[in-house]
Amino acid sequence: MQRPIAFVLVALSATALAVVAGGRHHGSAAAAPADAPKVAADAGAQVEQLQQQIKRLESLVPDQAAVMTHVAYHFSNLYGAVQKENWPLADFYLSESMNNVKWAVRAKPVRKNAAGQEVDLAAIAQSIENGPFKELKRAIAAKDKAQCVTAYEQTLAGCYACHTASGKPYLKPRVPTEPEVRIIDFDPAATAAAVPH
Repeated sequence: MQRPIAFVLVALSATALAVVAGGRHHGSAAAAPADAPKVAADAGAQVEQLQQQIKRLESLVPDQAAVMTHVAYHFSNLYGAVQKENWPLADFYLSESMNNVKWAVRAKPVRKNAAGQEVDLAAIAQSIENGPFKELKRAIAAKDKAQCVTAYEQTLAGCYACHTASGKPYLKPRVPTEPEVRIIDFDPAATAAAVPH
């Protein structure tokens, strides 16, 4: 979802630059001197229109808080999958969690804390990915429930360190008591959708 919007923003920006450059070139070389003000006015109007479109598209992109709800959703479900020892499902939710953390960093790679200092969220996310997330991936591949729980708790500690560094210590993640999703069957022995007859 993010890539198409980002592509459109880049394309619109490039178009705006081309319009300005083309207008300048057209006004100075090809157009008669009397037409130059009209060409410049047309180019200015097109640039303004493109800037408005870019602003509207930017308003459609979810902010970091919205993206983090996706992280919480998938990471909570990961714990439920581990508890049921549903390893393919756990691996799926881990991958989704990791992708969503990357999305959150793309949405806002740097934050300022209460003291006005910049916090490099990309670096923090990278350390979590190279540390606890990697350990979770190994533990899931090994089907080691105890190690998964340990790595899960370490990941939560890393998440809280990021929240604290960002000036949001009140965002205290914890081990979930149940999965976020109710429509997915976490039982690894389930063979079909549970549909009442």
